[in-house]
Amino acid sequence: MSLRIKELAEAELLAKRCTQAIAAILEPGMSEQDAASLMREWLKQQGVTQHLHRPLAWFGQRTALAGRSGWLPRPGIRPDYFPSDISLRDGMAVSLYCAPSIEHKAAESLLCTTIGQNPDYARLTADVAELQTRLHDFVSQSRSIQALEEMMQRFAAGRSLQLAHRRPPVLDWLRPFSISPDTGYADARLVDKLATLTGNPMPAHLPTSQIPLDHASQLTDGLWVIQPWLVRDKRGAGFRSLLHVNNGTVNWLNTDEAPLETLMESA
Repeated sequence: MSLRIKELAEAELLAKRCTQAIAAILEPGMSEQDAASLMREWLKQQGVTQHLHRPLAWFGQRTALAGRSGWLPRPGIRPDYFPSDISLRDGMAVSLYCAPSIEHKAAESLLCTTIGQNPDYARLTADVAELQTRLHDFVSQSRSIQALEEMMQRFAAGRSLQLAHRRPPVLDWLRPFSISPDTGYADARLVDKLATLTGNPMPAHLPTSQIPLDHASQLTDGLWVIQPWLVRDKRGAGFRSLLHVNNGTVNWLNTDEAPLETLMESA
């Protein structure tokens, strides 16, 4: 399994570097479309020719994902997620999201930040970082999926936050990440095929598991997609990361606590 983890970790690391690079050069006056185009061009310069979905950018109140019924557009749903011509202003909340594919293996990165000072949004992103740490600790303690859900609800309520997700929420918060060649959104070939069949330029995520999740069970060994989204005062922030569970050891891919080289040695 080490090679598969390495492939996905490399894809996720590239996506993370992309969002960081573009966030560093954003300036007032640029639009969401400009930011998304810059991410696509940056990835192109790194040799990326395929994407799980096109890069996305949201500014200001659009970071709250208000009125949307899914994480990404699906056939028949208005394209609220597509980058708009809204211009960036000093102090505005910014969310950058990309999903490059490397040799048919795709992973995603989401960066939430501000251009200029915005103490309220900085507090929200700090809450998101704290939630990520708590999720890791809960999984490390062999907590059940239901316990994780309840912890997230308590966390949000204690900070006057809204959890913005579809229902049932566990399918967005915790999903087993399939890496077989024919199922799961880790394989970009199926995504390309679905786009051709539906005409939808940003297809929905493909199912990652045919086995219903047992809320009373713990997270099994493997890779899990974690993607909470917190909203306060019409601004939203979140993260989207891969969590590796292996014989009681739990690590986020591509963090300072679990760098890629360490994961390769332990996989």
